[in-house]
Amino acid sequence: MEGKKKKLLLISGNIEYIQHVGGVGMHVHRLLERLVKPEVIDYTTSDYKKEGFIAQFNKIRKADVIHLHVSNPYMRLVYVMATRLLGKKCILTVHGNYGRFNGIKNRADKLAMKLVSVPVLINKESFEKVREFNNNAVLLPAFILPVEGEEVLSNDAKIIIDRIKETGKTLFITSTNHRAFTDDGKEIYGIEFLVDYFSKQDSYQLLVLDPFSEYKQVYEGRLPDNITILSGAYSFCGAVKMADVVVRNTPTDGDAFSVKEALWLHKPTIVTDAVSRPEGVFLFHYNDEHSFEQAIRTALSNKEEIKLKEEDGIDGYRRLYKQIGVIA
Repeated sequence: MEGKKKKLLLISGNIEYIQHVGGVGMHVHRLLERLVKPEVIDYTTSDYKKEGFIAQFNKIRKADVIHLHVSNPYMRLVYVMATRLLGKKCILTVHGNYGRFNGIKNRADKLAMKLVSVPVLINKESFEKVREFNNNAVLLPAFILPVEGEEVLSNDAKIIIDRIKETGKTLFITSTNHRAFTDDGKEIYGIEFLVDYFSKQDSYQLLVLDPFSEYKQVYEGRLPDNITILSGAYSFCGAVKMADVVVRNTPTDGDAFSVKEALWLHKPTIVTDAVSRPEGVFLFHYNDEHSFEQAIRTALSNKEEIKLKEEDGIDGYRRLYKQIGVIA
């Protein structure tokens, strides 16, 4: 007897985004590498930043299930309405904290969450909000375990970090994407606060991972010897393996891929209390020097094993894909 035909899955997002840059890029990269394979799933992809709307619409029309990884609330709504119009099942992974925008953006986002077949939220607060008006809401972690070879650093990056490690000072690492701000003007990655703080702490080293050189341009020639900005393509996983402490200073967040990565690599992780956080991190208030210093002291004196105590996100997506029919 012939098996039931699998549904065609369309993965839509910024597919060609540098795989080691940002949580969304790493999530989609690992989803494709570890689960969405030709021998397991019939699938195609669409890069919404490179393809015109007609080309994207045609791909939606041909697919049975669409899985969106789109951060812009207006783009989310347009995509969701297109899938509704064509009678398609749509999964929308919300890579961020639901409700983080202002005014009309939040209204557009809420409408998209109402209309989409399955909204996937990556933290508890967001899940509880969306579940109030969409019973199909699902809570899944964004973090997916790395694929083989992902931890390998480029030679240039390794030389720079080795040179920092030779100082013998505690190495703190933080990562950025773009130099970006919330709608109310807060710096999303909190680099200015960290640079100001570590400029006064000669006994520590700070490494800022800045893939698009946006912070490097701001601080060119103005940094003390104990602060380094590493620009260009790099392996976040590889850099974190060489860190003593990982820091994430942000006023808003989703599931914070980098935080889970750091815990998985057994690194003390200092992170803001902007949203619910995984067990094992050390919390502080965004841009608050007193609580940050306290978190550093606690992290450096901690004797307990650091580890990630949550499931690999790929397991949840495998279950979801089975339920929706793209995995037989």
